[in-house]
Amino acid sequence: SQGVCRYYLDYKKRYTCHLENVTSVFTSISGNHLPGFTDTNVVRVYITDCDISRIPAIISTKFTNLNYLYADSCSLGNLNENTLEGECAPKLETIVFTNDNIVTVADNTFVGCSALKRLDLTGNAGIVSINQAMFEPDPLFEKVYINRANDVVLA
Repeated sequence: SQGVCRYYLDYKKRYTCHLENVTSVFTSISGNHLPGFTDTNVVRVYITDCDISRIPAIISTKFTNLNYLYADSCSLGNLNENTLEGECAPKLETIVFTNDNIVTVADNTFVGCSALKRLDLTGNAGIVSINQAMFEPDPLFEKVYINRANDVVLA
């Protein structure tokens, strides 16, 4: 199936792709770029109100300069090594999975995401298991947000 991007410049002039209402894991992305922009200019991807169990590989292969990935209300469920299909985008620094019914996060979920610094899982009230080994001895993350009352900041 196919996802359709709505491309725009956000308030900080970051070129963004917004995918919404996708009902299955998609293998291609279409949409009309703004004049003078291409896939390589996309640095942020928003996926909202979708029914997908994982983030499709096409996201990181199509948008090679991606540094921010946001998925809201996408029914991701438990996070594991299959949540991010394929290779992690080489410049991906921030992942936000909010309101996605996440209960557990396996310690191998973000293996291969070498640039990842920030993980935000707020809005997933049911999180009961995150393996602390994922953050030790040399933490990959600078900041991890699980819920606003109990954020974890790693230095």
